[in-house]
Amino acid sequence: MSRNWWLWSSRWYRRMKRRVRSGSSMTKPRKILRVRLPEYVTPRFKWRQLILRETVAEQQRLDISYGVEDKLEVHVRLYLRGAALTMHDVDNRLKDILDALQGRVGGGNKRRRRPRVILNDSQIWRAVIEKASPPPQSHGLGHLTIRGFRSAAQIQPKQTAGKTTYAVR
Repeated sequence: MSRNWWLWSSRWYRRMKRRVRSGSSMTKPRKILRVRLPEYVTPRFKWRQLILRETVAEQQRLDISYGVEDKLEVHVRLYLRGAALTMHDVDNRLKDILDALQGRVGGGNKRRRRPRVILNDSQIWRAVIEKASPPPQSHGLGHLTIRGFRSAAQIQPKQTAGKTTYAVR
């Protein structure tokens, strides 16, 4: 028996062998960006700047970029406190978030080049937003998730042993 039997029996080694056999040495790059949204502050342009700063930092950390042809979906969970929960409309807050992702944070008529997470909000094919009271562990920070769009046609129901599960094509 070889001295390196533990290497060949390891999960890592089997996975690498499978990749070599299939011809792919690398996994598909992840294009899911998850960011904690800062608490809402007024004026809204200040909030947009905070969103842009947090999102660009996370995008650079994960080395994720979205091209012009990418179809995207955005999921937002916004935590608001007290009267702000009933006062703010979700459509206005969603517009603020999408403008921030495009680098439109307002303030003056100067044309400054700001970083963009997405090039145009016409790339967004699905947007889901909800508002709620913040749970204690959230510290008032909401959630923003940007990922590739998956249409209903791509999600196929699969019957197994009386259970229905959904698999993505």
